[in-house]
Amino acid sequence: MAKFERTLAAGQQLSEIPDHQLWLGYVSIGGNMTLSEMADSINLEDIAALEHDLIGQAINDWCIDHSQALLFH
Repeated sequence: MAKFERTLAAGQQLSEIPDHQLWLGYVSIGGNMTLSEMADSINLEDIAALEHDLIGQAINDWCIDHSQALLFH
C-alpha cells in the first residue's frame, strides 16, 4: 500500500485549489495572514497550530464545495 503525504502542501496540490481561492477560504473562516504569508507558510513544518487548522479547513471546504473526496486536517 502506497503511503501518501498528509501535509497542507499535499492537500493543496491534490485538491488543485489556487492560492487565491485557498486564501479567500482561509480568511473567511478567521485566518489573518496575507496571501503571500499564507502561501509561504503552507510549506513550513513549524506553522502555528491555529493557522494550520484554518488552512486545512479551507482545503476541506474547497473539496466539499467541489465534490472531491479528499479531506485533510
